[in-house]
Amino acid sequence: MGRPKLAIQVPCTHCQILVWRQPCKLKLAQEIFCSKQCQGAYRERPLADRLWEKVDRSGGPDACWPWTGSRTKQGYGQISFGHNERLYTHRVAYELTHGILLPGFWVLHHCDNPPCCNPHKCLFPGTQLDNIHDATEKRRIAFGINHWNAKLTDIDVQEILNLRGVVSTTIIARRFHISTGHVSNIHNNKVRIHREQ
Repeated sequence: MGRPKLAIQVPCTHCQILVWRQPCKLKLAQEIFCSKQCQGAYRERPLADRLWEKVDRSGGPDACWPWTGSRTKQGYGQISFGHNERLYTHRVAYELTHGILLPGFWVLHHCDNPPCCNPHKCLFPGTQLDNIHDATEKRRIAFGINHWNAKLTDIDVQEILNLRGVVSTTIIARRFHISTGHVSNIHNNKVRIHREQ
């Protein structure tokens, strides 16, 4: 193949032969191949080999091991598998080390570093609900007055709690422009649990 205008030489990901590519068409951590045969041979390698070669384990066993390959917009590593399927690298790393997870289980991060793939120190199994509780506990999810859809301030919530048993939930709901169900949920500590500061 001839040399395109404004091109640089980059090594084939599989065989390391230098090929010409235009810099504007290259992406960070992109796999480059000199032929379809090299691309097919590279993708046929075992998943474990393809995963661990792109995990940076230089920090030692207690550090985060970031994925250096392609990532999602949220920063999670992804690796191709089969025909046009992409898997999260932290889940693959965990399952290769600890075994396949049951359906409904996710792989969560102690370190809150999305590209991290350290299955010994940073990753642990959990459900979607566990993930939400973990994110809320670590203040990664906005709640209360900081939530984008909040209608009540902490003072409003305290006032609703103080009005319990004094006036009906219908009157409270009208006063604060919320539903009676929302008032009941506040009274029963199901939403916007008021904490003394």
